[in-house]
Amino acid sequence: MAAGLPGTGVGGLFFILSAFFMVVAETKRTIQRRSSLARWRMVARHAGVAAAMVAAVTAVVWLLHHWLYPEPARGRGEQGTPSAGVTGQLVPFSPVLITLAALVCVLVVAYVARFLFRPEPAAGLPAGSLDAGETSPAPGEGPRRAEPSAALPRERRSGAAAVERE
Repeated sequence: MAAGLPGTGVGGLFFILSAFFMVVAETKRTIQRRSSLARWRMVARHAGVAAAMVAAVTAVVWLLHHWLYPEPARGRGEQGTPSAGVTGQLVPFSPVLITLAALVCVLVVAYVARFLFRPEPAAGLPAGSLDAGETSPAPGEGPRRAEPSAALPRERRSGAAAVERE
């Protein structure tokens, strides 16, 4: 892991890989006619940010490489010798592979934990149903919560709600 370079850690690598995978997944949805222009805008925005992150890190590594290891001066007919310790490799792949291995470990642990520690459904509710405090969302909306004062006993209701109901 390269300290000090944003976008080169586990979180940055996860975002970059996810953003580029979104293009593939959205292309599949488009072929299946399940996509929309709004979804493509979001995918393009994330892929653009990921591409900018990759370009910025590549530019920084390239500039540092040329700043720290300048080409030796060459005379007429002379061939320059490579700097000692420089292999010509622009991006050091071992830190990237270590970060990728850490990301894979985190994802594997998360998926294993998801299957091992699956929550039990609430008593009296079938699996996959809404919790007691949720109501069905309208089409195109996310889950909504019911008004909290309606679910509380009378003595625990807030002042305004309790006065209004009495």
